[in-house]
Amino acid sequence: MADKTLPELLHELVVDRRITAYQADELLQAPRFRIQWRSALTYLGLAILSLGLVRLVIALFEEASKVSIAVALYGIFIVAAWFAQRFIRGRDWRPTAGEVLELIALGSFVAAGALLLTEADWDGEWIAVVAGAVGMTWSFIRLPSAKFSAAIALLPSLQAIGVGLVEHFSWQGAASSALFVGGGTFVLWLGQQHVGLSVLLRVAGVVTIVSSAPVWLSDVGGVLGFLPSLAVAVLLFWSGVRYVRIEQVVGGAILTVICIGAYVFDTIDNDILQGVIVSVIGALVLGTTVAVVRRNGHHKRYVTTTGA
Repeated sequence: MADKTLPELLHELVVDRRITAYQADELLQAPRFRIQWRSALTYLGLAILSLGLVRLVIALFEEASKVSIAVALYGIFIVAAWFAQRFIRGRDWRPTAGEVLELIALGSFVAAGALLLTEADWDGEWIAVVAGAVGMTWSFIRLPSAKFSAAIALLPSLQAIGVGLVEHFSWQGAASSALFVGGGTFVLWLGQQHVGLSVLLRVAGVVTIVSSAPVWLSDVGGVLGFLPSLAVAVLLFWSGVRYVRIEQVVGGAILTVICIGAYVFDTIDNDILQGVIVSVIGALVLGTTVAVVRRNGHHKRYVTTTGA
């Protein structure tokens, strides 16, 4: 991976006379995307329409049986899926609208299946696992080509599977923490790939890891709880710096501070000594950083397209 910023690359192109300084500045200041009124109003209209359809189904089938509601939801699934496929093959705003319809179709299909499984007296935990598995399977199929729908559907699907397994097997503390840290790591890895809305996957993976790892630390305790948690924090921080992912850097830093603070505060009784030890660790990290920078010979100089 190139260890250069966008301004540095543009500056090199200007020096090589491949583009002018004015063109470089235009590239540097250009927005990543444009929000068009037609597209924005289309998304807003679809969101309002979805809400209205959900409320209509609830009102019409308030006294109906679960089987009747499931049949109606399957009907919505068929209609939404048909229009979604036609829109996705279109141009301009249509593919995005198609992905919104895909989410509506998937939600209707999963909800209908969950109602039928409830009618068949399945346990809620296994219903959550099955529903999550359906959503996860669809998400994996669509991840390589979808812009955002697969990423949005994947997160609640994995959450449903995790919660269902934890509830069914009564996993608590370290066991549930390990499951969610593993799931968060998997989602974070997916976010490193070339998939639509990858930043959402990375943020969700970081949040899951940072919120779950301390549970392992507190439940296991001691060195066996501290070292694995710290290893996760360090890997998260390192990968963020290595691949220039600010969300991973922030998450790794937060988790590192939590791990070191929790271990020192739980292990040592003296408040003053606690502060001294944590301060020394921070000073060592800073000192190591300075030493590495000096050994490399110089600070990296970041330039702009104007050479300032």
